[in-house]
Amino acid sequence: GAAAAELATEMAHLRRTTDLGALLHRAVPLRELLESWIEHHVLKTRSGPGVAGTIRKHLVGSLLGDVPLGQLTASRIEVYLREKDEELSAQSVNHLRGHLSRALNWGRRMGQWSGPNPVADTKKRKLPKKVPDYLRPEEVGPVLAALPDRWRSLFATAIYTGMRKGELLGLRKSDVDLERRLVTVARS
Repeated sequence: GAAAAELATEMAHLRRTTDLGALLHRAVPLRELLESWIEHHVLKTRSGPGVAGTIRKHLVGSLLGDVPLGQLTASRIEVYLREKDEELSAQSVNHLRGHLSRALNWGRRMGQWSGPNPVADTKKRKLPKKVPDYLRPEEVGPVLAALPDRWRSLFATAIYTGMRKGELLGLRKSDVDLERRLVTVARS
């Protein structure tokens, strides 16, 4: 009597407060969510085929792709990303991290994922700063000599003034004062 009524009350409460769809999707492997995201979203973008190939190669075909959504954690994703650190550049690993994050966000909107996105708790890779390789003074003459006549003055102006492309292409005759050896950048 009383125990059955108590059990019935508890079951009714669980039905009202539990997202049954989310429970059903917990056993689905990540690869299925990724393939669904690729089909319904990624391939509809301009860069879709290339991005889909990257996702399939590095995420769908990986051990992480076998992980059921209910067991997908930030620590599992971080271990996967560390493994990728050994074979890919930091920027490529960040791209994979971003693809995974967007796929899970899409899955949440589609009802295939619930809860916080575990990718948010993983570390974004630091990109090494590239040291720019500037034209050396001894290289200026040979570079200018190698250019066709029609481009030589444009490149010489760029090299000697440091002006940007938009500034150079925005120049008018009235912006150049040869007597005072002055160029006025009025537009870009």
